[in-house]
Amino acid sequence: MGAFAVNRSIVTDAWWSTDPKTSLLSISRPSQKVIFCSIGPGDAQYCGGWLLTGADFVANGMSNNGYPDPRNAGGAASLFADGHVEKLDVAKMDQETRRRYFLPDPP
Repeated sequence: MGAFAVNRSIVTDAWWSTDPKTSLLSISRPSQKVIFCSIGPGDAQYCGGWLLTGADFVANGMSNNGYPDPRNAGGAASLFADGHVEKLDVAKMDQETRRRYFLPDPP
């Protein structure tokens, strides 16, 4: 359960239906925005996760609870907002690279 997760820092309505809706067309630089990826262990209660908070991963890296999991030949299987899939080496990403991929661009 929970081997993959939606990045709720970009897909704002991933958890609550009352949250502002996210249109894929509204995401700037969609080829650089991860909206879904393999997820690490997360809370023991769930043995994984359904959601990834990109802001937490940007701030805390791999020490974050529920991080993008590089279990796929050393990379996290990642779906981008433009529809392409890529294996990202999240374990070696610096904070600026994490920000580019896992947070929306500032308005």
